Amino acid sequence: MEWTTRMFWTFDIFFSCTTGVVRADGTVEYDLKTILKRYAKTWLGMDLLIVCSDWSEVIFSSGGTSMITLARSTRIIRIVRLLRLVRMQEIMTNVTERIQSEALGPVVQVSKVTIVLMTLSHFTGCLWFAIGARDTSETTWVQVGGYQTQGVEAQYLASLHWALTQFSGGMDEIYPASPLERLFAVLIGLSIFVVALVMLGVFTSGLTQQYIIG
Repeated sequence: MEWTTRMFWTFDIFFSCTTGVVRADGTVEYDLKTILKRYAKTWLGMDLLIVCSDWSEVIFSSGGTSMITLARSTRIIRIVRLLRLVRMQEIMTNVTERIQSEALGPVVQVSKVTIVLMTLSHFTGCLWFAIGARDTSETTWVQVGGYQTQGVEAQYLASLHWALTQFSGGMDEIYPASPLERLFAVLIGLSIFVVALVMLGVFTSGLTQQYIIG
């Protein structure tokens, strides 16, 4: 999967250099100089940062012991990959605008909302487990549920399950067991309420736009 995404973003640079530019009046500009100039002013810097971070990890990992140590000390490279989410927004918008089918339009909109939902739940679940697995004298949800002795798969799925259920009111199996966990659950509940409203508005707007275009 890592190699698939790495190659996708690498070839995306070349494709972006040959993709026509849509002007304000609706016409498409195919002049290579104009395309490169616009690309250099918009996404070129971010794309190079993402691609360089991916390939630098490969180079560091394939080196000797000192290179591997350097790779482990530069874990911040993984954070750079989050910039893909910003870039994917434009890609998904371009793909959606090119879909003229009335049947595929709603499917694409639902897929976009699902991807956003899973992404938010992933990071929320990771933070939830990090709080529960911290070194503390207080009782945590990880200790209450006995997840400290289970495998990574069970720990991740339990955390992801808890995060997903926050969109529907929470769950009884896993619950906050310390004041910090309770505070985190409250903040997540408020944040999810706002995010759910935004996602609903975006979903409705997307369907309306697809209907107008179609």
